[in-house]
Amino acid sequence: MTISTNAQNVMLDHSKAKVELYKRYLSIYLNILSKADFVSKVFLYDLFAGEGKYANNELGSPIEAMNSIKNHYFANGKKIKDIKFHINDSGISKIEPGKKKIDRIGELISEIFTPPNVKVVLTSLEYSDIYPEVEKEVRSLKAHEKALVFIDPFGYKEIKPIELRSLFLSKSVEILLFLPISFMHGFSEKALNDEDYTEGKALELFLRDLFMNKPPQITSVHKYIFDLKCQFQNFLGSKYVDSFSIQRDKSNVFSLFFFTHSKLGFQKMIEAKWSVDNERGKGFRLSNDLPLFSEVEIDDYETKLKNFIFESDGKTNEEIRDYGYENSFLPKHSNQILKKLENEIEIVSIDGKDIKGTYLTNKSRQVLIKRKI
Repeated sequence: MTISTNAQNVMLDHSKAKVELYKRYLSIYLNILSKADFVSKVFLYDLFAGEGKYANNELGSPIEAMNSIKNHYFANGKKIKDIKFHINDSGISKIEPGKKKIDRIGELISEIFTPPNVKVVLTSLEYSDIYPEVEKEVRSLKAHEKALVFIDPFGYKEIKPIELRSLFLSKSVEILLFLPISFMHGFSEKALNDEDYTEGKALELFLRDLFMNKPPQITSVHKYIFDLKCQFQNFLGSKYVDSFSIQRDKSNVFSLFFFTHSKLGFQKMIEAKWSVDNERGKGFRLSNDLPLFSEVEIDDYETKLKNFIFESDGKTNEEIRDYGYENSFLPKHSNQILKKLENEIEIVSIDGKDIKGTYLTNKSRQVLIKRKI
């Protein structure tokens, strides 16, 4: 067998970062659900699974997911929730021409230990055919069943916001969606305003659906991502929406969007992001010469948190912890800001116990942090 190698079938660094975040979150997800007695079954979906393994021996999302499942099983005393893992890709391999990508994935998975109560389903359907099947299954989940859907298309033309919203109507689902931000940002204005630009029709429909005919911010790619995130929050009806940016070079930025109904799931994704990008928590860049987010945007959280506390009668430690997560920051970052403000704030005990800190990470304590008068 001859394996073809070229730039189209090796896993590039930005794809590695995307898969790394997915893998880390999946491991956390399985660990959380293992402790939830009320959860009986987990449904995992990878709808654009790719090659499985690339010519440079890097592993794709379905193989990394299977390794995460295997590792969780053994780390958890050979126990795991019942899992159905549905892997789909309609494409023909570029690494082994003539072979379906899904067949390559099947061969690779057969070499990985699969726990007896984990069922793997392999299909090679177009997205337009697999989506209705997934939607029907996800929408019919019971309260004791959970689902994580990974959507990593080549482009965005098949993705419809209204379908994402329909899928998200299930309170049991979390969704990861990968989008080519630079391309979308670069052509948004033309797609929305040039009737003769037929190649931009899919982008126009995507934006008109999501923004409900209001144009997105296009002054910078990062404001564009932020606007997409805010609009997804409005469109899906959930504040638990976040994004992770991956910058390959100055003209190639991608973003992995995360949608959940779960406060805990949202917080764990923020933690997973910071574990991948411990400098900013905003995303991943492949060169230190490429600023991922402006210093103004990073410093803005300090101002926002100060206003959040000072423009009220004070906030509890829980409210400040949640506010940090909702702005993509961890409790330790909020604590650093509170340390700077220590001469301007006072901490009042709500639970009647002695005070020795801010207790942002201590869920058993209740304190009020307010402006010093």
